[in-house]
Amino acid sequence: MSFNFVAGKPSHPINLTPIMSGNFIGDIDGDGTDLENVSHIGQSNAAEGRLVFFDSTTTGLAGNERNIRGDGSLTYNMSSNVFTMNSGVVFKRTQISSNHAIQASEHYIGCNHTASIIVTLPVASGLASGQTFTIKDESGIAHTHNIRIIRQGADTIDGQENITIHSAYGAVNLYSNGNNKFFIF
Repeated sequence: MSFNFVAGKPSHPINLTPIMSGNFIGDIDGDGTDLENVSHIGQSNAAEGRLVFFDSTTTGLAGNERNIRGDGSLTYNMSSNVFTMNSGVVFKRTQISSNHAIQASEHYIGCNHTASIIVTLPVASGLASGQTFTIKDESGIAHTHNIRIIRQGADTIDGQENITIHSAYGAVNLYSNGNNKFFIF
């Protein structure tokens, strides 16, 4: 293992093991299996095309990290910048029964309502370009109790200010341009 730190320095090694503390910017060559008490926010190892994810409580303890190394199910091609998932994907589902303002962290909005409701989109400029939402009438009564989807500010939805789901079990898929528009797909 070698160290290439921009800031910080190792203290005197004990048994040739460097002891470090403080904030460091740089990289560590190696798989990191011999590191102890290291806090992580997230890590990517571009040299190997590998992604490493950590939960919010990780302090270098085994079991908190999820290491993805091109096992065929999840791969990242660094030259084309394409992440491939040959596996299932789970998106967040939020069930609502009354008016609701969609949060950027949501994906599926399942409407289980007994009266007409309004679903408010987030401001498009606060989203990533290409971020998607699906709004679905899960109750099957949108033909009598509509689901009105409204924008904020000057954003548009396929050039319109608002759209309405008025078919039983109807749904709409939307994506944002990350600036000022939503598009139906």
